[in-house]
Amino acid sequence: MGRLGLDYATLKEINPKLIYCSITGYGQTGELKDRAGHDINYLALAGIADYSRRAGERPVPQAVQIADIAGGSHHAVMGILAAVIERSNTQVGQHVDISMTDCAFSLNAMFGAGFLGGQLEPNAEGTMLNGGSFYDYYETQDGRYMSVGSLEPQFLMQLCDALKVKDLIHKAGSKKPEDIAQFKHALDLAFKSQPFQHWCDVFAKLDCCVEPVLSFAEASKQPHAQPVSYTHLTLPTIYSV
Repeated sequence: MGRLGLDYATLKEINPKLIYCSITGYGQTGELKDRAGHDINYLALAGIADYSRRAGERPVPQAVQIADIAGGSHHAVMGILAAVIERSNTQVGQHVDISMTDCAFSLNAMFGAGFLGGQLEPNAEGTMLNGGSFYDYYETQDGRYMSVGSLEPQFLMQLCDALKVKDLIHKAGSKKPEDIAQFKHALDLAFKSQPFQHWCDVFAKLDCCVEPVLSFAEASKQPHAQPVSYTHLTLPTIYSV
């Protein structure tokens, strides 16, 4: 943009209130500033790809752009809105500079304190959310999958009751890998004992953070994804058009 005379420093001389947002892979400075990249590269350099996999297996390419969207676009919107608020007080604009790799790195926030304080590094299937607990996907008899996120006690009790593994509930929250492995094995066997639709019907009647893994076509057709009509609502006067 600088070569075209459209960089922030030039444009703010014309309009000091200008809010200008730059979204790049690696930022405006540093040795990578001119390097090409894609979402897969940003996740790799941000440390996310390494522990977002099964132990002993290669990192999995993500089907949605985590760094591009959750990192770049969302941080850009937040930065722009913050600049708008600041401008309302100071009448001065801002240059919002977004590095998608930096923003993706910030998504590691859950593990930042442990690493900075004690060099505790997340690893494949080593955390609560990446397969190191029973929070995971389970195959059904017909090769489909169910997602299980029943971490809280009230949800865990329903899960164990539905799968008839209540005798192992004490192992679900254990810190011992062998206990977690035993509990997950019991869930594996339970889910594989019945087809996908059976478990959909069972857990549709419960509220314990267990949901079917849907295809995109299935997801787009479920009632939750359908547009809502607001024609029956009476809007307050201040919102009337």
